[in-house]
Formats: sequence, structure tokens, C-alpha cells
Amino acid sequence: MSVVEEKARVRAEMRERLGAVSEERRAEQTAGIVGRLEGLKELGEVRWVGGFVPRRDEPDLWEWFLGWVRVKGGLALPRWNGETGGYEWCAVRDPGSDLVLGRYGIREPGPGCGVVDVRLLDFVVVPGIAFDRCGGRLGRGKGFYDRLLESVAGVSCGVGLDEQLIPNVPVEPHDKRLNLVVVPGGLHGPGAPK
Repeated sequence: MSVVEEKARVRAEMRERLGAVSEERRAEQTAGIVGRLEGLKELGEVRWVGGFVPRRDEPDLWEWFLGWVRVKGGLALPRWNGETGGYEWCAVRDPGSDLVLGRYGIREPGPGCGVVDVRLLDFVVVPGIAFDRCGGRLGRGKGFYDRLLESVAGVSCGVGLDEQLIPNVPVEPHDKRLNLVVVPGGLHGPGAPK
């Protein structure tokens, strides 16, 4: 089986697995992820966090991101750029009014939100379909986050439910490995505390 076929198989399996997770369990696990994030010493000096607006089947870290804006510093979220055919990081100051419905039906920064130089992002939190203990991440198949992470100099951190941690994520050369993977059950990846 090719890597592309293996990715398709894992995506289908994970979609089924995630579809079986109850809202109560997702909320409980999201609280566990937030607890793990708040315990990371790496966040102590961070000024800019790259985040995401959660889809229905992803951990809902939205309140944690809002708290970051209120207390700590800057928040950048992906916004579709039709000229480049990809996403770019944009500053969000007021999440209540800065977001609009984006290209794929996900809220994103509106036109009044300025682009953030990716080199300013100290810590980037990304969703995925599946993760492994070595920092492997399987996305939804379009490569948008791989391209968003290309120039990130700070920590790249995947977040997922315990059900999303698998033994090995199939990867191709263009797939970006993460420094850290946070699930309620633990911290993984090359940047995880020993």
C-alpha cells in the first residue's frame, strides 16, 4: 500500500473513531488538553501564539485562545489568501468582531486583520486527524497546515483527543513533523519534557 493510500485509510478510520466520541467526552478531553498546555514552561516567555478556530470534531480550545488574547499577548489565526492559494497568519485583537466566515465554512480573521510575520509566532497550536509520539501529524489532506508551518521558528504543537494518538502516522517528505503533541493522556514528540 502506498503512503497516499495509507493516509486515506487512516483518515477514514479516524473520522469514524472521532464520530463516535460524545460531546461530553470531547469537552472532558479538551479540559485535559488545556490543563497540559497551561503546565508547559515553554509558554512562559511566549508573546505570539498561532491558533485555530475549531471544527466540530476538533478539541475546542477557543476559550483558551481568548484567554491568551486577554491576558498574555497576540493571537494569530489562519486566513485564506486567494492570491496565493493558501493560508496566512493574521492578528486577531477582538475575536468577537474580527472573525468572518471563510472559504471552507470556518471562521477566520476578516480583512481588517493584519498579516503577522510568521517569525513572530513563538508557539503554534495545530489540529489534525491523527498524531503519533514522534511528532507525526496527519491533516485533512490539502497540506494547508504543512505550508503554514514551513517558516515557523517557534514550537509547533499538535493537539488532539486521546483517540487521535496512533502508533505511526504515515508521512511523506513534505509533511512537517511537530515539536510537541499534546493529548489529555500526555505530552509527546521531540520537544516533550523528559
